Amino acid sequence: MYGYGTEATPFGELVIVVSAKGLVAVGLGEALEDVLRRIRKRLNVDVHVDQRRAQPYLNKLAAYLAGRATLEDVEIDTCLMTAFQKKVLLELRDVPYGSVVTYGELAHRIGKPGAARAVGGALARNPIPLVLPCHRVIASDGSLGGFSSPEGVAAKARLLALEGAAPQSR
Repeated sequence: MYGYGTEATPFGELVIVVSAKGLVAVGLGEALEDVLRRIRKRLNVDVHVDQRRAQPYLNKLAAYLAGRATLEDVEIDTCLMTAFQKKVLLELRDVPYGSVVTYGELAHRIGKPGAARAVGGALARNPIPLVLPCHRVIASDGSLGGFSSPEGVAAKARLLALEGAAPQSR
């Protein structure tokens, strides 16, 4: 069974979906229905409000967004990820809070040198941003690259600044 919960944050409405295994999806600044539609389409399941089960995750994510916590210990459920995406996104857990890597470096880390664009594609479809910190991946020229959030690269810059790792966008 999949449940969801929501909470207002300084970064916009936080929507999460959880399963018995852990966090399935995070939407930051996204409409609740958009997040739920994505889950229903990919998994062909019903998702019901379950604020009680979602609340510990919401608390941890809200504390992160307030600069009071890191997210290394958050349990996740990778059910929305392809095998390649899973490999890319789980590697992100090794990028420390306050640090950045390039798309090329991340491709090299997963044993796919030269696959920076494919890595970027996997990051663009990250179902669990923040916890799997795709915002810590930048272009080789030091620019921010992209970020799949309604606020776009501005949200990425805010998250990096929150962590004290704000490279200059060019």
